[in-house]
Amino acid sequence: MTRYSISFARKIFKERFEEDEGFRFGYQSAIAVFLYDRYGISNHEERNKDANDIMKVIFDAIPPIREKNSNKDFIESRFDILDFREE
Repeated sequence: MTRYSISFARKIFKERFEEDEGFRFGYQSAIAVFLYDRYGISNHEERNKDANDIMKVIFDAIPPIREKNSNKDFIESRFDILDFREE
């Protein structure tokens, strides 16, 4: 594995998501189901927005803008972009 393999993989996923909305929606749906199962978020619209925000953080490295006083303590209003490169 090279030092940049994770960033390269993220780039490939991002490009593929842009090319095929259904492919992206599949990943977003899996995250939304996880949010429902793990955290009990039953509001469909809110759950899908949260899943979309998570996708942006992972694949676009863009922190989502959250409303003040959000009751979602598992999603922060700011994210630290982590560097997972091998040493």
